[in-house]
Amino acid sequence: MISPKFDAVATRLEELYESPVSESFTLEEGLLVMLSKLMEMTRRIRVALVTDNPEELEICDRLAKDVHAQEKHLTSNLVCTITDPPDMCRTVLLFPAHLERVGDFLERIVSCCHIKCRDGVPFSDQSVEEMDMLFKHLLEIMTNVRDSLIVPNRFLVSHTISQADELDRMCQNWQ
Repeated sequence: MISPKFDAVATRLEELYESPVSESFTLEEGLLVMLSKLMEMTRRIRVALVTDNPEELEICDRLAKDVHAQEKHLTSNLVCTITDPPDMCRTVLLFPAHLERVGDFLERIVSCCHIKCRDGVPFSDQSVEEMDMLFKHLLEIMTNVRDSLIVPNRFLVSHTISQADELDRMCQNWQ
């Protein structure tokens, strides 16, 4: 038990995670579900890269479909009023789409993993280590974004932005 509030949120998140996309939730709950599915997808990709396990990739394919459906459901229910600030409205409207783009990128990695599994392409230990480091970093960022949605915290948001900048640098150096 971490705290009663976090435990209650965790329990609610587990219930939402198992719910069909068509069930209505608040925007915050929907974003938390999308993030949770993206995090699960990232964890499974990490495993699949090392183990060449096609079952993990099939689960990732299902999670990607859920993320796409969740984005459509969330954005179709968003409405901004004339009194809402335009920047806030744009942020709220685009957040589910940005999460869906993360899912799109992960889907592309899953496609590459399918080819790797099918053709038996070996990766060097260094490549596996570098990819594992990138996925670990991505999971930390997604965890911090999720936590920021649950309990808004300027320090955590600032830290998450700096982590994202670091991940970007890592990817640029890895090319």
